Amino acid sequence: MPPMPPMRTRVLALTCAATLAAACGDGTLSGALPDGGELPGDGAVADAGLGRDAGLAPDAGPGVDGGVGDACAGRGDEAFCADADALVICSGDREVARMDCRAGCEAREGDDACAEPDACADAPDGWACGEALGLAPGTRARCEGGRLAEEEACPLGCEAGACVMEDPCVHATLGNGWYCAASLEAGEEGVRYRCVDGATAEMERCAHGCAVQPPGSPDLCAAAPGGWNLPLECGASATVSQGNFSSFSHNGTSAYAFDFSLSRGTPMVAMRAGTVRLVKDDIRPGHPCWTGGGRECANQVNYVVLAHDDGTDTLYLHLNEASVGLGESVGAGERVGLSGGTGWSTGPHAHVQRQERCASWWCQSVALRFDDFPRRDGVPASGDAVTSGNCR
Repeated sequence: MPPMPPMRTRVLALTCAATLAAACGDGTLSGALPDGGELPGDGAVADAGLGRDAGLAPDAGPGVDGGVGDACAGRGDEAFCADADALVICSGDREVARMDCRAGCEAREGDDACAEPDACADAPDGWACGEALGLAPGTRARCEGGRLAEEEACPLGCEAGACVMEDPCVHATLGNGWYCAASLEAGEEGVRYRCVDGATAEMERCAHGCAVQPPGSPDLCAAAPGGWNLPLECGASATVSQGNFSSFSHNGTSAYAFDFSLSRGTPMVAMRAGTVRLVKDDIRPGHPCWTGGGRECANQVNYVVLAHDDGTDTLYLHLNEASVGLGESVGAGERVGLSGGTGWSTGPHAHVQRQERCASWWCQSVALRFDDFPRRDGVPASGDAVTSGNCR
């Protein structure tokens, strides 16, 4: 067997998506490896960044120009436009692949590249919603002959290629508040609207869809699968009484913790699916630490620790009582206990934190972002009002 070519040669020829991602935008690739082997694959390889119609054609013979390496003589390792529609990939002064660029070949600083295809390249003539074409949400575009001919903004959203003209909130029959388009039977799917006096005051695009709630409760953006969500039942609201890195008690081990101001007995739910790794549930009325206390109550506290599939745990602290048992599997949004004020506490509230896994129930906290808190990159601060989207 001949020796393997240098790593760059194989990467350039086999995984151009990694080294020449822009060059492999959308085209058809053919060529042969310098070691005499063929480029792999016998069909579309869109996952390698070669576009929808890209195919790898075996070529064990001379290059397109009639002599292996002729087009690349003196070029070293380079990708260059051979003509308006062809990109040649060179390695070691030798042509290893050639691409037909559907949208043309562009000269660029460094390696040349196939031009990005027009958003309308594969779309039929006529109007389409921008998001369906990979353009900005809340727009629509007119395609003509495979080219983008016109684009316009749709302030109230786009549906089936048309801008939503009627304010969806004229259908808000239950008063002011947040509504999914499905609740209004109007507007853009996956968007929720804050309706005030029959008009849209605000709209939010829900990355994972809009979750319709029972009448009287605001509709919510659905939570991301596998993410982290507020430890409150779906639709429940609370105020953050202490956020991360506070001067009071959220520092050091508990730097990334959150406290929520809650009355005793408020349901607490799993922020993510997990398994009960630790549970303490023996502090009852009459115990000196039942209603809270000082340092002497630090370990006299009811809690639940859930283990998660990413190797971290979540801690639910100061519980009135636990609702789960050791080893039990708990789904996201399922109840783990009721809030309280047990342990080292100044009064009823809920303390939660995501933490490293250690031998104790009290471990180093780590960053936690809530998918159902739309501001501050998912990290609420002291004084913020939150509403749970932890909906099953």
